[in-house]
Order: sequence, then C-alpha cells, then structure tokens
Amino acid sequence: METDICVIGAGPAGSTLATRLAQLGHEVYLVERSRFPRPRLGESLTPGVLPLLDVSGARGAIEAAGFPAVEAIDVDWEATRERRAGDDGPMGLLVDRGRFDAILLRHAEDAGVHVLQPASALDPQEDDRGWTIPVDRRSCRLELRARFLVEARGRSPDRGRLRPSGPGTLALYAYWRGRNLPRRPRIQAGRDAWYWGVPLPDGHYNTLVFVDKEAFQADRYTSVDCLLYTSPSP
Repeated sequence: METDICVIGAGPAGSTLATRLAQLGHEVYLVERSRFPRPRLGESLTPGVLPLLDVSGARGAIEAAGFPAVEAIDVDWEATRERRAGDDGPMGLLVDRGRFDAILLRHAEDAGVHVLQPASALDPQEDDRGWTIPVDRRSCRLELRARFLVEARGRSPDRGRLRPSGPGTLALYAYWRGRNLPRRPRIQAGRDAWYWGVPLPDGHYNTLVFVDKEAFQADRYTSVDCLLYTSPSP
C-alpha cells in the first residue's frame, strides 16, 4: 500500500494531526496497536486544548460528550491555600480519556483518514523515496510505503541519546471511590513531593504523587512524606 503520510499512534496528538493533514488534502494512514476505548491517564484538559479542537473541527463532538467543565482549582502551595477560578469562564474540561481518544479517532475517520487498528508498526526504514513501514494486523503482515512518517506514540526513537534537563521524577497514581471526595481538581506541595488530584466524570477521584526517582528507589520516603490531602474539602 502507498500513501502520502503514515502516522503511528492514535492518541490525541496522532489523531488530531492525521485529521488536519487529511483535511488539507493528503492521503493519510493512521496505525494504532490498541483497541479503543483504552484506559489512559491525563483526564484534565487545559483551556488551551479547546482552540486546537476548533482547528480540527472536533470541538463540537467533544463538547457534545457532556464532559464537565473545570470551574475552579484548589491550590495548596508554599504555605498558601487558595481557590483559583478562571476570569474568562471555565478553566478546561475533565474527560474520560478512553472516550476522549475514541471520539478523536472517529473524527479522523470521518475526515478521510485510513485507520489500521489494532495494528502494530514495526521498525520503519527510510530510503531516498520515503519510508517503508511493516505492519502486523490481525495475524497478517502488510507493507506500507509513505513519503512522510509521523511518530506519535509518545516514545522518542532518540530517547537513548537524550540528555535529562532536570531531576528525574516518578509519578504514582491511584483511583479512589467513596464519600466526601473532593469535587474540584487540587494541586498541593509537600516537603519532598507534589500532588495532583482530579474528579472524573464516572465518580472516581484520580490522585497522583510526583516524587524524586532516585530517592524513591533508595526507599528514602516515608508515609508522612507522601501524605496527600490532609484537609480535603468536599
């Protein structure tokens, strides 16, 4: 098979880029190894995402899904506790990432993108005519020729050669369900860690703690260091 552009990875970045390229008249194949919907972290969208959805024409479909808007965020940072609200309306959306990704992928298909899913792209090779991408799909091996290749899997092929720009951190997360959980996103600084929590559309509350990777591996943290939400506000 031959195409103008092959995009590997159908997350928000891959689906949105594939949509725009197809809207601009290019033939695009989008290769995704997972079935949708799939569980994913990253359910809080900032206001800056909405103009990007406008550009691709997907904003209407996302807003029609009924995801709740973020009206305010509780912040506990450097001995200051405050509730921050947007001056110009909602501060973003709280989404179910599985549904969010699936909506963007359907929008890409509606724009004319050829979707191969589930399918795995294997070791693309470049030559003077473009790229050859072997693809495993349903126990069959396909070969896709593309003039251009977009790597949108979130894993850089040059990862081993990248130099860290700051301390290594590790994110630990959990989903909670019960009574008196916070109703708003919350960000909080600890002595040796920082925390982020967000209420999800299905009633769960997702919490993350970001810690120093080396200190965590050396078991230098205690339960006191990682105490989250000492004064939760429902």
